[in-house]
Amino acid sequence: MMDCIRANELMPWYANNNLPSEEAWLIADHLVNCPACREELRWIIRMAREHQADLEQMPGLTERTWNKVVARTRGLPVVQVNMGHSLLGLSLRVLVEGRGIPMRGDLFLLGYRAPLFAFEAV
Repeated sequence: MMDCIRANELMPWYANNNLPSEEAWLIADHLVNCPACREELRWIIRMAREHQADLEQMPGLTERTWNKVVARTRGLPVVQVNMGHSLLGLSLRVLVEGRGIPMRGDLFLLGYRAPLFAFEAV
């Protein structure tokens, strides 16, 4: 049997059909007997729909704005995460180059760089 606290923790995932079937069945069973949680589910679904509608109405970047961003950040790291120390480390980088935003991952071992992956996103 699921209580209201646990049901409310899982409710967003339930509303988006992102729960394993066993947990989804437990929440569904709980909802049959709990008007407060049914109302919470209605609220979550309504908010998700409103949020999606708002996102769909947002304009994208204009070509001119995108070109300005690329020109100002070309080759500069947007995000860089370094983990480890001088003997062994891992570096993940997201850069702006040209019109794409590539992602790269490198492994550093005893001062030597070994590329792990490079992903060129457009």
